[in-house]
Order: sequence, then C-alpha cells, then structure tokens
Amino acid sequence: FLEEPSEGIIAILTTENIHQVLGTIKSRCQLLSLIRTKNNENNKDTKSLLANLTFNNKEDIDNFLNNEDSINRINTVVDFVNFVEKSKNKAIIYKNKSFLEVFSDKKQLEIAFSWMILYYKDVLNYKLNQELEYYYDYDNDIKSLSDSITMASLCKKIEIIVNLSEKIKFNVNNNMLMDKLVIKLVEG
Repeated sequence: FLEEPSEGIIAILTTENIHQVLGTIKSRCQLLSLIRTKNNENNKDTKSLLANLTFNNKEDIDNFLNNEDSINRINTVVDFVNFVEKSKNKAIIYKNKSFLEVFSDKKQLEIAFSWMILYYKDVLNYKLNQELEYYYDYDNDIKSLSDSITMASLCKKIEIIVNLSEKIKFNVNNNMLMDKLVIKLVEG
C-alpha cells in the first residue's frame, strides 16, 4: 500500500531506530524525528539527546553516555561540518585524517551522517530564531556558521546528506562516499 496508496489513505509508521527501516520504505515516506526523552530545561545536554536519538535500547544509551570517547565522536562531526564550511575543498584531506578514523564502519558512518543532519538542522533553527534542539553545547559554533550560510544552502546540504546516507547501506567505499559528500557540500 506504500507504493500505490488509495486516495485518502494516510499511513503512519513508527520506529525507534530509523536505521533499521529499509531505504525503499523511507523513500516513500515523510520522515519526522521525535525526541524520546523528556526535553525539559534541565536536560539540554547534547550527548544525552544524541544518545537517546541514536540508540533504541537502554544498554546502548548507557554505554554511549558512559563512554569517554562519545564526546570525541560528537566533536568530530561538529568539527567536520565547520571545517567543510570554512575550508571548502581542503576538507577532503581532513576527512581522511580524522573523520574516517573515528567513524570507521558503515553503522558508525550512518550515525555520523544523522548527527550532521541534526547539526545543520540546529543551524537552521538558529537562523529561524528558533531554540536549538540538539547541539546546545555547541551554540557558539552554530551561531558562527549561521552567519556564513544561507537558508537555501542549509536545506540543500541537509538534502545532500540524507541522499548520501541512503548509499551507506550498499556496498560503497567509505572514502569515496566521504569524498562525494565533501564535494557536494562545498557545491551546495
């Protein structure tokens, strides 16, 4: 019924882990991300928010929160996006040195791409005078990036990452995928 829905039919599919949904199904859907944590004023911690968005069971969330390397992973994504935006084509060299060392397998790369989308989304939130949703701890980076990027460019970059993240599931070379990501982000 997703391929050729009858008129007037609306289907609502829910999942706790979007990464486990087939790409052919996601391509036929409008995706909405909902935070599973109680997002009150005392819980504006990037690490906790990303843990709850990324993992679908308490053990994985706790492992992420208690792992000292988790902040390094988040910082790598933020640094990568900021470096691409400031240094443009030099980012291809950067990703070979650090990004793929931190996100070495396909599952980790998929997580990194989803975090990039959320980072750009927060830049978009800032440009729209909305509250940041995920990267509270990086508000200065977001403000700085916001000054140098247009709304149209932000939307295009999010679209680029979404489209390329679909390719991760296939047998693609991570280096080539990252090269393509950098090139498209610089163009976008």
